[in-house]
Amino acid sequence: MESKLSKREDMLENKIQEITDKEVELDKMKDKLIEKEDLLDEITQKRTTELERIAGMSTDEAKNMLLEQIKTELAQEQMQLIRENEAKIKEGVPSGVIKEHGVYSGECARHMAMAVKQKMETSIAIGITGIAGNVDPNNEGGSIGEVYFCVIINEKKYDFHIKEDVSKMERHDIKLMYAGAVFERLWEALGGDFDR
Repeated sequence: MESKLSKREDMLENKIQEITDKEVELDKMKDKLIEKEDLLDEITQKRTTELERIAGMSTDEAKNMLLEQIKTELAQEQMQLIRENEAKIKEGVPSGVIKEHGVYSGECARHMAMAVKQKMETSIAIGITGIAGNVDPNNEGGSIGEVYFCVIINEKKYDFHIKEDVSKMERHDIKLMYAGAVFERLWEALGGDFDR
């Protein structure tokens, strides 16, 4: 009788813990929803203010203003692209590799790893590039969820390509997933055995 009562108490405690965990998860989801609602309100307010301003303009004034905004946005996007590509070049990726294969390529990841190995004078190096979760309008090639990485151990190079459906994942979780994949491949390359 006592064992049945003890089992029921354990089951009840487990159910209470499950409910508590679900409440915590619900609270997190509510917080995210509130953040998104606040962001939406902010965007709506900006758009409303912009529309009110445009409403008082002539057609030519509005057209010129929109063209200037587009030019400014394009210039900013181009500068971002240049900064990203220059950063990879500065870190040791030859500009010819980027021009020929693109920023999101196995070749770029390999050159990144080789540059790290050389600069850090280490026997193990990793280079990774790809689109974790946001479309990059400034660089062609690659698609969302597609990542290339290279692991170098001494002089041996291991190239990897992963393509995952990340459409329903948060950016942080996507990065953790790819970091786990990189370290799993590194462990395997080092001769690790996950079954031990």
